[in-house]
Amino acid sequence: MLQAQPKITVTSALYEKDEITIGTSTSAAFTAELNAHFPGAARSSIHAILPYSIVVTNNGPSPISSLTLRHELYSRAGTMISWTFTYHSFGSGREAFDVHSHASALLFPVSSISKMLLEKRLDLAKLNLPDVHIRMNDMLATLSTQESVTISVDSIIFRDGTLLGPDKANVLTMFNDSKGGQNDLVVEFTLRKTAGASDAVLLEWLSAEQNNAQGPGAKSDAYIERRKMIARSIANVIKAKGSEGVLQIIDGFKSQYPRIVRRAIR
Repeated sequence: MLQAQPKITVTSALYEKDEITIGTSTSAAFTAELNAHFPGAARSSIHAILPYSIVVTNNGPSPISSLTLRHELYSRAGTMISWTFTYHSFGSGREAFDVHSHASALLFPVSSISKMLLEKRLDLAKLNLPDVHIRMNDMLATLSTQESVTISVDSIIFRDGTLLGPDKANVLTMFNDSKGGQNDLVVEFTLRKTAGASDAVLLEWLSAEQNNAQGPGAKSDAYIERRKMIARSIANVIKAKGSEGVLQIIDGFKSQYPRIVRRAIR
């Protein structure tokens, strides 16, 4: 049998001067979003996780393109573990994700539900899938044994790359490393193409990159994975259209990742 619900604290005042409002599950903004997305009986499937969920409202002029939700779980023995989930549209072209001016976003401890909502592809039928129920029940079992839970938004990044928040998850470094991996691969491709490499030679190089995308020196996982992804994308274009087709999409790659810069919370 699950124990009583732990004490829940939502850190809500952190971004108020930057026109970002964070509401608890009892706030009017949360209720409005819940009614809009989970009508009637659909709400019963997520009822148990609602106390551990929040709503983020963007009252400013710039769209939000990344949100990092953090749960800190404090046990009765005094230890702490954290759950961190980052949702973003950088590097994907998923602008539908963006939380625009005067819009709100619900964030749940079950990341798959938050992701479907943010990407505007919520399928209520999927809430009853076994894997979703298993994940939800496992999380509730862990939460119920804690003394207290603190919920916060660890970071917010706007479409222009401005980051707010403590960023304990270090997403600033992660995104900038991803941008580095992408840009380095694109520069190397352009140099090889300009030097006259054939499509066959380029594909051979790109295949090797997908298997070992370290680049010069030691690199982070974010750098390596983005470099591999861009190598795969370019290879697919060459196979479909030839290497000339890649030159037409390089600017698109560059625009997917702004330079992330921290701004002090006012």
